[in-house]
Amino acid sequence: MSNMEYEINNAAFFGSTDMMPLSPGYPAFLDQYRNTGVWSRGGWGCATQIAIRIKGECNVTAEPSTWGRVKALYGD
Repeated sequence: MSNMEYEINNAAFFGSTDMMPLSPGYPAFLDQYRNTGVWSRGGWGCATQIAIRIKGECNVTAEPSTWGRVKALYGD
């Protein structure tokens, strides 16, 4: 059973390896374990609205922080 579900909206398909070769400089495809070089076929595009929902009980460790430290992670 998964503790997470996701939804992708407002996405555009740009191409696939069935239609054209992968563009130079484009990163290699990742498999489900984040290994590269396993998959040589795939597609690419752009998604601007992604929602992730945590379902049920899901224990996640956390560290105390301040708003200033959080902002510093992402710059001005």
